[in-house]
Amino acid sequence: MIRPVLILVFIAFAYTGIAQNSFIQTVEDFSLSSLYGVFSADDNFVTYGIYIDSTGSRMARKTDTSGNTLWTWKALDYTMNIYCGAADGDGNIYLCRYRSSLGPRLLKLSPEGDSIWQKPLPGNQPISISRTHDDLFLLLSHAGNGLIFSKTDLSGDVIWSKQISNIDLDDERNGLTHFEMSDSAILIITQSSEPLFGDYITYFQLFSQAGDSLSEFSFPVYGPQQIVYSAFRLNDHEVALTGKYQGEYNVDQRFVSRINVLSGEVVWYKTVLQDILNARLLIAGVSENRIMISGNIQNTVNMPLQALSMGMTLDGDVLFYRGYGVNILQDISSVCLAADGGIVAAGHTYSGDKMKGFIMKTDHNGMVNVLGTGSVTSRIILNCYPNPVVDRLCIETSAGIRLIELFDANGRKTGQTECYGNKKIMLPMNAQRPGLLLVRVVHDQGVDCIKVMVR
Repeated sequence: MIRPVLILVFIAFAYTGIAQNSFIQTVEDFSLSSLYGVFSADDNFVTYGIYIDSTGSRMARKTDTSGNTLWTWKALDYTMNIYCGAADGDGNIYLCRYRSSLGPRLLKLSPEGDSIWQKPLPGNQPISISRTHDDLFLLLSHAGNGLIFSKTDLSGDVIWSKQISNIDLDDERNGLTHFEMSDSAILIITQSSEPLFGDYITYFQLFSQAGDSLSEFSFPVYGPQQIVYSAFRLNDHEVALTGKYQGEYNVDQRFVSRINVLSGEVVWYKTVLQDILNARLLIAGVSENRIMISGNIQNTVNMPLQALSMGMTLDGDVLFYRGYGVNILQDISSVCLAADGGIVAAGHTYSGDKMKGFIMKTDHNGMVNVLGTGSVTSRIILNCYPNPVVDRLCIETSAGIRLIELFDANGRKTGQTECYGNKKIMLPMNAQRPGLLLVRVVHDQGVDCIKVMVR
């Protein structure tokens, strides 16, 4: 009788919905460390950054989707930083490095992490590298007077190199990223700042596979200080963007947008996470027709950054967002999509007073098998109105409300009201000062936050 019971228990556990192949871990084998980037390599992923032990240098390490470290490569010339990387179809690793006295270098590692060769590259500081459909590499780099775009083969030999922008007083462009849109077109995304007003303009430039310019347009500016953080190819003519802009009362807002790079049409532009004080969104990729996003969120000023897991439909509807890490800063620098469709995010955190490299791996549903805080948008209905508010704020939810807390923009608690399961509360606002207010609602199904403006 014992054996059937054990089998039933095992089956029940296997289907409880716990996130599989997910983890959060810190790099503990160095005194100090920080991860700057991450990219996929065969069915695993590679992170890179800095470490400090008896000497201190740059390092790269390969990790599988269960969190096991497969190997760690350490640089001998510790002043030569790693700026970006990619893998070829055989699992070889290519790292773009730079030091002002030596110039840029392309380092090739075997799938086992052994150094094979290192060769010079055009330009100065590398920005991004990607593999093409015919197993070549495209590289975007800074140069002394602008940006340089080049193509190399798997031996590190430069096939062609083109200057794509020049620095002048009216248009100083910084490279964001690039990718191959199709067998015949390459997209480069750059961003420039207007020197008098500080407005940012994002440019899309299409090039042929030979590096010849095909077309160019600029992303519409929806507000001052609109900054693009990340971009990802959706199909052969569309990309998704994330970034921020200054909204009403100079409050930063986050956006996700879908752009047709052939016509210049903005397919949709959505403001997201309006109930979060700060957020930086980075697109990891597309999995099961969902845009998978990571980065950071911060609910109030006195709370540290949390690692973000977020999913959106291809039509721009938020499916979920979750924050992981409550009392310790989790700062995300780079993201990619894992082979199983989960998000991989890399950055740094703190263990005591020491900075440590940080990796978060979610399952294909954006879940991590640890305690997280956040919101699933389909979980409850939460409405706060009117917004802006003058004297009384109405809070309505589909779950019983237990506690309402109010915080100003500096994270200072300005009010608290205990509730007893009501689903509609009228909250006096006469004692609140004009400005941004974060409303934190504790209800029977969890915690949700929303921002309101007090006049």
